[in-house]
Amino acid sequence: MHIMNPRTTVYLLFREYVDSQKATSRPYIHGKEYDLGKLKTEILSEVQPILSVLKFFGYERLIALYDRKNLEALLYPAKTLHDEYPGLSTAVLAQIKDKYTSWDDNKMEPDNLTYTLETGFDISNDMLGDMARRQHQQMSPCALLQNDVVYTDKDGCIAIACSDKTIMQLPTFYEVKGFHAWISENRMPQRIYHYNKKHGDASREGWKRASQLLTDEATTKELLKYAVGVDKESALWYYDARNDCFIYFENEGDTPQLGFHAYHINKGDENFDNIDIEKLCQVQSDVQKLFRL
Repeated sequence: MHIMNPRTTVYLLFREYVDSQKATSRPYIHGKEYDLGKLKTEILSEVQPILSVLKFFGYERLIALYDRKNLEALLYPAKTLHDEYPGLSTAVLAQIKDKYTSWDDNKMEPDNLTYTLETGFDISNDMLGDMARRQHQQMSPCALLQNDVVYTDKDGCIAIACSDKTIMQLPTFYEVKGFHAWISENRMPQRIYHYNKKHGDASREGWKRASQLLTDEATTKELLKYAVGVDKESALWYYDARNDCFIYFENEGDTPQLGFHAYHINKGDENFDNIDIEKLCQVQSDVQKLFRL
């Protein structure tokens, strides 16, 4: 499969329900025997944290893929106890199937290679195999959102051996801050900074009544990588500790490149109220200290 416009691909994996007669959908997936008297709480505690991470990154142009078998195994008790928990399975499916895509509806073409875990389990035809294949062929940056579903090393990576003798490390995340650090360095498409003479930069004065950009081109590009926003159409923002103020990136719309121009603002300036300080606090600890939130 040839991808003309590669985008960051994020895979989702949840812990599955198990009991004495029900095993996980695949041997390498971890399971949990839920308290059936608290089934709604048990299932939502598996689903909501991961979906909350995805919601935080609603401004990114990423592809999110889930696994049908994994989702079915997670919701098995909800379907079995439908009369006791009416609508639970439907509500969870609506949050995932109605918004995201099953990996096998968007999978990579076979490459005649096999992919195995360190334990020797062949994952070539599984979702993890699709992730490994996509990464191996350098089609797009890939990450897995999961919480103790698959064994990882101390860095949160899954080691995958390919039959061409290469070893890959598949990165996994469960919290906003770690995923933010990863996607800031690996996102596709990459963000493009455009100089705007209205706002100038560190060496060029902008218009008198316009907010000034205080950083040079290299620093502005670096800050743009880490800036966060609300959705794909919104502006982006980040706290510039060196200049002790916020840098604001205006979204230039649906251009061939993901273009932004920038300027610095402080409290009371135009557009400052568009900045979600609490959201920034999740990725910048110095903002939390500054605003004592």
